[in-house]
Amino acid sequence: MKPERCPGFGDLCLLADGELDKQRHQELREHVVHCADCAGRLGEIRMLDAALAGSIAVDVRRRRWRPALLGGFAVLLCSLVLMWPEANAPTAPPEERSLVLVNLFGSPLRLSEVRELMRDEYAGMPGAEERLRVQSNALVRMLDSPYSEDALAALDLLVRFRDEDAAASIVPLLARPELEYEAVLALGELGEPEALTALSSKFARSPVAEEIAIAIGRIGGVPACHALETLLQQEREEQRRALLLGAFGLMEPEIAARALALRLDESAARWILTWKPSEYMPPLRALLDDRDPRVVRAAVRALQILHDHKALPQLQRLLSSEVALDAARALVALGSEEALESVFLAAAHEPVLGSAFAAGAPDAERFLARRLDEGRFTERVDALRWLAVCGTGRSVSALDRAASDPAVRPLAIEVLGAVGRRDDIAVSVLSRHAGKRDVRRAAIDALGATGQVGAVEPLQALAVDRDTTRTVVRALGRIRAPEAVRGLFVLARQRPECERDVLQALSRFDRHLVRVVLEEGEADPALRGVYEKIPFPAEPDAGKKARRPKV
Repeated sequence: MKPERCPGFGDLCLLADGELDKQRHQELREHVVHCADCAGRLGEIRMLDAALAGSIAVDVRRRRWRPALLGGFAVLLCSLVLMWPEANAPTAPPEERSLVLVNLFGSPLRLSEVRELMRDEYAGMPGAEERLRVQSNALVRMLDSPYSEDALAALDLLVRFRDEDAAASIVPLLARPELEYEAVLALGELGEPEALTALSSKFARSPVAEEIAIAIGRIGGVPACHALETLLQQEREEQRRALLLGAFGLMEPEIAARALALRLDESAARWILTWKPSEYMPPLRALLDDRDPRVVRAAVRALQILHDHKALPQLQRLLSSEVALDAARALVALGSEEALESVFLAAAHEPVLGSAFAAGAPDAERFLARRLDEGRFTERVDALRWLAVCGTGRSVSALDRAASDPAVRPLAIEVLGAVGRRDDIAVSVLSRHAGKRDVRRAAIDALGATGQVGAVEPLQALAVDRDTTRTVVRALGRIRAPEAVRGLFVLARQRPECERDVLQALSRFDRHLVRVVLEEGEADPALRGVYEKIPFPAEPDAGKKARRPKV
C-alpha cells in the first residue's frame, strides 16, 4: 500500500548518501519498501551516483573548483532525469528505458549491456564483478524485468553483493508466483528485519510456507522471534506449527529459549531443546529468575528434560516458591544425593512435595530405601510414605526388613501392598508375613490390595477360621480376575458360615463372574444355587425388570 505522503527529492538524496540521522534513515527506508515510486526515484539517484563514481576522476589538489562544479552538475542532471516528461523520454523499449545508467563520458548502460556484464561475471571475466557491484542499482531495477531469468540472475547477484536496499527491492517479488520461492530464500539469506512483515503475511496462504518459516528463523533476532510467536498464535494446523517451532532452532538460543520452553507440550519444541542442550541450558537457567511464574515453571520443566545439574542451587531456592512442586520434580529427575536430600527435607514440611518422587526414578527409590534402613524414626516413616508412590521391586528388600521391625511394621506391610500393584514380587513377601499372627490381617488386606492373580492361591490357604475367612473374602473381592471368582465359589462351598460375605463379594463382579459360571456350572450344579443368591445390582434400564443372565 502506498503511503499518503512521499519524501522530497532532497531527502531521497540524503538517504542515498547516508547523511540522515538513524531515526529518519529508518523511516525513509520503511517508506521506500512500500512505495514503488520512491523506490524507483531512489534507484535513479543511486545509478547516477554509481555512474559519477565510475566516470569522474578529479585531482583535488590541482583543481579544487571541479568537484563543486561537477557535483552541482550531477544534481542538475539527476533532477532532469527524475522530472523529465514522459513525452520526451528516449525511444528505447520500456524495459531498456527503465534501466538507463547515465554516464557523463560514455553511452548509457542499457539492459542488454547489463546482461552481457552478468554473463561475463558468471564466466569469471576479470573486473566484471567489480563493475556489477558498482552498478548494483541497475540490478535492483532489473528485478522488475518480465523475464524470470533476468530477475533471478539479478536476485542472485544482489544477495551476493549484500546491497543495502536489496531486501526492500526483493519484497515485491513475493507477489510473483514464479519467483516467490527464490525471493523467500534470498530474504532469508540477507537477514534484514524489514522483510519480516511481508514474510509473515504470506505464511498462511503460501505454498512455500516451510521456506518462509526457515527464512524468518535465519533473519533471527527479537523481531523474528515475535513474528514467529504471532504466527503460532494464529496457526492451528499441527504440521505448520511444527514448521514455525522448527524455525526457532535457527535462531540464537538466548532469544528462542523462552518461546520453546513455553511450548514444551509440543514435540517439536522438546526436540529442538534436546538437539542442542548445552546451548539452551544457560538461557533457561537465566529464565528461572524471571518475574512471570508461568515462564519460570516452563524453564523448570525444560531443565528437567535436559537434566541440567548446574541449575541445582536455583531449583533448591524455588522449593519455597509457588513453583515448588515443579522444582521438586526437576530435582528428583536430577537424581543426585544433594538434589534428593533437598526434596526429602522439604517434603517433611510440605507433604505435597513428596509426590515428586512418583516419577519412579531409580536413584530416588534407592535413596528412599537407604533412608528406610538407616534413618531416624520420622525419616523412616517419611521414606515409607514416598515409597508407596514410587516403590518397585528394587525396594522390596528394604520393605521386607522394615516389615520385621515392630516400630514400622504395619505401615511397611501396607506399603508392600501398594508396591505389589506395580511388581508382583511383593506377593511372595506378603504371603510370608501373613503367616505371623500379629500382622496376618494386615498382610491379607495388602495381598488383596495388590490386585495380582498370584495372590489368590495364598489367600485361599489363609482361610483357616471364620474371622480370617471374612478378611480373605474381602481381599479376593478386590482382585478383578476370573481366578478370584473361582476362589470365592470354593470358599462358598467350604465355609457355609461365610456365604453372605462371599455373595456380597461376588455381586461386585460382572462379566468375569458370568464366564466362570458358564464354565463351571455344568460340572458342579451346586454353583447354580450360589449364583441365584448373588445380589446383583439392578440393570441401568429402569423401565425394564432386572433380569439375570441365563446359566
